[in-house]
Amino acid sequence: MIASLTRSPFASLALTLLSAGALGAQEPSRPAESPQESSARLARRGAGLTGATWSPTGLVTPTGATTSSSPFLEGYFRRGLDQHLALETSVAFWQRTLDVPTSGGLTGAPGGKTSLYLIPQFTAIRLYPFTRAGDALEPYLSGGVGLTLGIQNDAGSGGALGGGGGTAMLAGIGLSGSAGVEWRFSSAFGLTAGAHYTYVQFFEDLAGNRLYRGLGVRAGLTYRFQY
Repeated sequence: MIASLTRSPFASLALTLLSAGALGAQEPSRPAESPQESSARLARRGAGLTGATWSPTGLVTPTGATTSSSPFLEGYFRRGLDQHLALETSVAFWQRTLDVPTSGGLTGAPGGKTSLYLIPQFTAIRLYPFTRAGDALEPYLSGGVGLTLGIQNDAGSGGALGGGGGTAMLAGIGLSGSAGVEWRFSSAFGLTAGAHYTYVQFFEDLAGNRLYRGLGVRAGLTYRFQY
């Protein structure tokens, strides 16, 4: 009876699957996370808010236009990976305004205003090469990539750059890099300061430019989760 069952192709397949399942059940499980690894990962979880200077180079500015820009503001959440690494997800905001006054005379040109808003979103790896999660003073390096939303709003005779008025939106790609130091003055709160480089590339003109890149200095407040 048993011999006849084993000659059946369906019975042979069932026996093979059962044998494979038994072997799989006997394989050792992956080692659990050590207390030291868990402690380091949890200790680096946190969030922060920074403000920075940023002056992209090579931007087009219409003749006679006045320009102004906002600080480069960024908020982030951080997830610890181990004693020396953390993963950050951030959202930033930067605004630039170009204002061309109306020129006088019968042949004068109408004025206009163009406002540009950049909203970069980055995923970055932050490296603490010389310290551990419990240290109060920590130098760091960071690098990341992501997408950027660009918004152009023209007002007053088509804006400072001419053409039609209204609002346009474009998506671009971006890179970020930074270096600095963090100082924890309590178990939860700390300060950070350093330099950053941000690069954003669009594939169509946005406020007269496709490329926004430049250096800046930043400072801000950090918070480490207490649970």
